[in-house]
Amino acid sequence: MKLRSFFYLLGTIAAGLFLIGVIGFGWLFAHSPFGLLKGSSQTEPSAIIFVPKQAPVMASLLVSPDRLESLRLVTAAPKDRQQARLELTQLKQNLLGNADLDYKRDIQPWLGDEITLAVTTLDLDRDPENGQQPGYFLAVATKDAKRSREFCS
Repeated sequence: MKLRSFFYLLGTIAAGLFLIGVIGFGWLFAHSPFGLLKGSSQTEPSAIIFVPKQAPVMASLLVSPDRLESLRLVTAAPKDRQQARLELTQLKQNLLGNADLDYKRDIQPWLGDEITLAVTTLDLDRDPENGQQPGYFLAVATKDAKRSREFCS
């Protein structure tokens, strides 16, 4: 009897560890940047309703920039990760320009899972004498409306 009880206990422990391992693997894969490779569940950007139909160019990013950054770092070869990190930092600084903003402090906490950028017109003022001045449109989804309002103020 004792030997049979021991094997039941051992089988129960093994099944429990196996179940914990499967759940852990599923959780890791769900939170991994590799999940981005299968595509987004959102097929159409919600900000498209604000973009004029005659806009010549529109691009939407339907994922958080941080997850995209993580995917870039994971797919880079280990020896190239430092260079990839540097390139991403430079891109963030270039996009912010000379503004006195810190991406991690001022933008990242409220940035959502959609960024839409469009060129609304090729010449905003329609004056050929001063050259072409394109009109741009940027729509960003937010996680925290209060913080995004503070940012715009």
